[in-house]
Amino acid sequence: SHVYIASGLVLLTVWASLLVEEQRPGNGDVEFAAFLGMVAWTAASAGIASAVRAQRQYVRAIRDNAERERRNRAVEMRQTITEERLRIARELHDAVAHHIAVVSMFLGLARTTARTAPEKTEETLASAQEAARSVLAELQQILLLLREPIPAGVDGGIDPPVPGLADVDVLI
Repeated sequence: SHVYIASGLVLLTVWASLLVEEQRPGNGDVEFAAFLGMVAWTAASAGIASAVRAQRQYVRAIRDNAERERRNRAVEMRQTITEERLRIARELHDAVAHHIAVVSMFLGLARTTARTAPEKTEETLASAQEAARSVLAELQQILLLLREPIPAGVDGGIDPPVPGLADVDVLI
């Protein structure tokens, strides 16, 4: 659009100068040639300015597209990581639910054998305690896995896990 405006102004200027030149006595060819040279330089300047502006807009558009693509990749990466964590959490949840069902079964068995077979009750309670330890270990594993920070380069990373007793210096 800028090129059309510049071209229109140049044509209007040439037309006006031709009208003025026709009305002048003596019709100086030298002055008219200088005037046409000035018009040509003006048109060339307008064309160069338009080309520079178009180049800058093109470069800006490329930068904007690259930035948008980078943000989209970061969002997709974060979404993929979140989906994978949810999948792992579901699988580990199923495993933990199974262990809790086993603990419940052992405790139910211990309750029924408490009066009739005390030695069997002791064995059943030991099995329930071992299953409970296994559940706690898996829960700790789930929490550590789900609290891991998102890798560098992904916007909006999650904070690292809360420090434990091994990290007393950090806690203090």
